[in-house]
Amino acid sequence: MARVGTIVCPCIGRDRRFFFNGLLDSLDPRSLAWELKLVQDDGPSPPRRALLIASLRTPKGSYMHIKPRTLSVSCILAACAVLSFSPEAFAAQPNIVFIISDDHDNEHLGFMGNESVHTPNLDRLANSGTVFSVAHLPMSRCHPTLASFLSGRWPHQSGIYYNYGTKKLSTGNSLPAQLKKAGYATYVEGKYWEGDPREMGFTHGKGKTARTFVRKGQDDLFSFIDEVGGKKPLFIWWAPLIPHTPHNPPKKYRDLFTDVKIPVPAYVSAGNQETFLRKERLSFAMEAWLDDGVGQLEMKLKEKGLYENTLFVFLIDNGWCNGRPSKGSPFEKGVRTPVFFTWPGKVKGAQRFDCLTSTLDVFPTILDYAGAEVPKGIAGKSLRPIIDGRTTKNREVLFGAIYPAFATKDDQRPERDVYAIYARDQRWKYIYYLQDVKASRSGKYFRIQSIATEFPTRKKGDEDLYDLDADPLELKSLAGKPGQAERMKKMRAQAIKWWKDTGGKAFDTRSPPAAAGESQSKGGKKNRRKKKGGKNKEAGDKPTEKANQVLSRHVTVAMFKGKEYRLCRGRTSRCPKTCGQSGEFAVFSVEGYLEYEKPGKYGDPMKKTFRFQVSDFDKKPLSNSPGGKVVASMKDGDYARLEWNHEYDGSMPSRPVRLVRKIGKAEALKLIEEAGKPGGQ
Repeated sequence: MARVGTIVCPCIGRDRRFFFNGLLDSLDPRSLAWELKLVQDDGPSPPRRALLIASLRTPKGSYMHIKPRTLSVSCILAACAVLSFSPEAFAAQPNIVFIISDDHDNEHLGFMGNESVHTPNLDRLANSGTVFSVAHLPMSRCHPTLASFLSGRWPHQSGIYYNYGTKKLSTGNSLPAQLKKAGYATYVEGKYWEGDPREMGFTHGKGKTARTFVRKGQDDLFSFIDEVGGKKPLFIWWAPLIPHTPHNPPKKYRDLFTDVKIPVPAYVSAGNQETFLRKERLSFAMEAWLDDGVGQLEMKLKEKGLYENTLFVFLIDNGWCNGRPSKGSPFEKGVRTPVFFTWPGKVKGAQRFDCLTSTLDVFPTILDYAGAEVPKGIAGKSLRPIIDGRTTKNREVLFGAIYPAFATKDDQRPERDVYAIYARDQRWKYIYYLQDVKASRSGKYFRIQSIATEFPTRKKGDEDLYDLDADPLELKSLAGKPGQAERMKKMRAQAIKWWKDTGGKAFDTRSPPAAAGESQSKGGKKNRRKKKGGKNKEAGDKPTEKANQVLSRHVTVAMFKGKEYRLCRGRTSRCPKTCGQSGEFAVFSVEGYLEYEKPGKYGDPMKKTFRFQVSDFDKKPLSNSPGGKVVASMKDGDYARLEWNHEYDGSMPSRPVRLVRKIGKAEALKLIEEAGKPGGQ
């Protein structure tokens, strides 16, 4: 419990102390945040003098003192009553609602200047509080980001630098644990990765990734507010998986954007504009759904009389991809988020700062407002001095590191797994690549949620430099250009110093980390496991007990993206002409999943892109290629119903195509809308 007031009374007898805390268990801790002490006076002896000191901290941090010379039981009780029902004491600890939007473009908010979206509730909250418009996440993936919110530490400090792995965050000194110590009832709902929430310091909530939260309502949260609200200060971890996929908003939200004009960025090609706009409208609809959920929560807090004493905090866990590299990348579309703090009458409203801010600063800021203890060694610092007008300065440079989505076999070595670090000041962004990087699902590269053609291939040791004033989308790297050598040298030194100063070990780039389901030899090449009979198979496509078993089944709506020629680079005498692996491949981008089944343990997940061979080395059509004739009649941008299986035939994995049927655009869009499951989930 936060000690916002103290009553010190005389002791009876020498060197005795008495603490009056029993009443705290039966009354409102917010209004009884005080301690009654019977202590011995330090005055001259004999006799020892009686002394009563009543101290009450106001919200502005000043103190009121009462020092009567004579005491009685009635005097003590009267002083207790004054403190326990003081309006200042009641308002000292706000309820806290921590809103975490999921896979949300930082520009898809009305208060960030977007005129196409519909986020009135978030806009009202932001405009009535203080907004930090240039904030960075420590990482552009969900799990590391959420772990940083809970721990106040960088991913390489917390050990959570991947999305999928076995390591869990340490429970000591977490945000909910510190708030619990300060007298809060702590509630978690929605996206949460760290196992049992009680171990992390949550007292209430489901403690699991709940895709139904907000989508199916907020009944559990509202029951918690009914039960505990007004008895204890509340901390609510409000993290619905919205606007995260599946993009399946109700019709009333989709209808908001039927006729809305949406500008198409220059980097979107003519053939991809319709797809871009469709995805953008779906994202806007999901964001409107999120905003509606925020409005419902506001109404509930007002109904219970808790709204005026509630601090709202908002941020995004990472960006989302629609034509530009985002989630999993070091680019602004992935790592940038707005942050706002709103508390009616307590946080200055209509304030906006463009100073560089880290979301790591949110951890100590929340604890600061709650009157809770801020643990030592955290990476952030409270933003209250800026909010209160005591300073306008914050960070001069923002830093970050990017890692693969999947943990390696040994997930305790961030210095090996890190593939890029960056430094960013108000104008310039510098990226230093420590591993080969490409937007590809191939195990040869690190996985980045992006459109492959838009993400630049980078080799170990490469660098990027972007002028964010002139090139906010980071389309043109100035690395190696005349006049930039000194700037790059300086920012490279800054990035490396940040890594070392925050506990990072010397970089180990001898072998890149393997993607999920892969293993690597010491030389960095894939290991091939030998099967009986001398045949090899790729790690990750593991054999099952039965031949010809379907490991996963995919029924999709896909868009034809043309053909690409591939040349087999094997080492047998049949390569490349007669090995059967060289030729033209039809390329389809998966726009929506109609059916998906994974009966086998090692089946493929939902894919964003699917390719199958349609001609041989000499570009002659394959007679046995299913769908080859259909593909021959298709042009870029045409839609098809595309079905395939991932099978194991007893020796090697295969992905035979079961159906390619050309369909019209209207039919395709209708199927996608009905399914509500975009590809690549």
